[in-house]
Amino acid sequence: ALNNYWVLLAITLLCSYLLVSEIRLFALKFKNFSWKDNKEKWTLIAFSSVMICIAGWKAFPAIIIVYVIMSVILNSRKNTAEN
Repeated sequence: ALNNYWVLLAITLLCSYLLVSEIRLFALKFKNFSWKDNKEKWTLIAFSSVMICIAGWKAFPAIIIVYVIMSVILNSRKNTAEN
């Protein structure tokens, strides 16, 4: 699928839009390395590592999409908990 011209074009356009959008992304900074405080970060790192081993450089668009989706889900949970 990532060898398809149209898929790559769609991903490029989506990433270009995301560069100027106001979607809040979770920070990848570690205050400590515990699992409890950094579940999302460790999950993204593990997913990214597996994808890079499987697909090489072609994994990066998928990793970015997963990062954005995770951020949207985490922010919606955070907003729901605050209300």
